[in-house]
Amino acid sequence: MGISFIISCLNFTDITEKLIKFLLKYMKDEDEIILVKDGEPLQNLVPSFNLRIINLNRVYGPSFARNVGAKNSLNEILVFIDSDVILKNNFINKLRKIGEGEIWQGVYSFDRKGNVYELSRAVFKEYSLSKVKEPIG
Repeated sequence: MGISFIISCLNFTDITEKLIKFLLKYMKDEDEIILVKDGEPLQNLVPSFNLRIINLNRVYGPSFARNVGAKNSLNEILVFIDSDVILKNNFINKLRKIGEGEIWQGVYSFDRKGNVYELSRAVFKEYSLSKVKEPIG
């Protein structure tokens, strides 16, 4: 089961480029990156096998860009990443381990120490943040 990494981007920076290179390095063939560029189109990045670029004709904002990415994704597992984020080397492996437990449905967050948190899977009936019971990774 592949993962679609959706990046909404207003300003393409060196950090965004490092993020894309990082994801490409650790992705599997069935994974994809969808970079949704708000405003001015990207000129300096070429789409590849695992990288699709969607240029929006004006600035719509990150929520709209994420929704465009989700609608254009090929996979059932969607991971939304801000364009100014630097991920730890074990990020994708931790995601896959969550999936091995068949608990994909939900919203997960990683803190700076690498702990995984889950925001209620019950269609947000509860808005509590709870730490995943067993350490992942």
